[in-house]
Amino acid sequence: MFQKIQKKKREISLIPLINVIFLMLIFFMVAGTVEKLDIFEVKVPQAKNSKDEPVEKATIYISADGKMAVNNDIVAEKNLPTIIATILIDDLQQEILIKSDAKVDALKIVKLMKIIEKQGGHNISLITQVVNK
Repeated sequence: MFQKIQKKKREISLIPLINVIFLMLIFFMVAGTVEKLDIFEVKVPQAKNSKDEPVEKATIYISADGKMAVNNDIVAEKNLPTIIATILIDDLQQEILIKSDAKVDALKIVKLMKIIEKQGGHNISLITQVVNK
């Protein structure tokens, strides 16, 4: 009388899931290798001799329009002594890098260096760009 309806067995394929996971893995591997960007664009002056040392240090940025940042945090110039003192509290020999735009007045950089020295820092470096001849 009544025929029994046979259901087809469906198999769940894991291949699309594996493809998606591998694509995500590749995406995050590539995205993780992106170079750390500065908080704002700074065109550094050029130097004839330089050493390339990729290390993490305290960095003070000065833009062409006078904005300042310490380790990618924009700061007011009046707060610099306190911030620098905080950086140097553990190690007075810590190197502080100054990355300034080439258009920044040298007197402003000297003033910044004097602020660092007043807080006890004497290991100051200016970041420059190597000139290729």
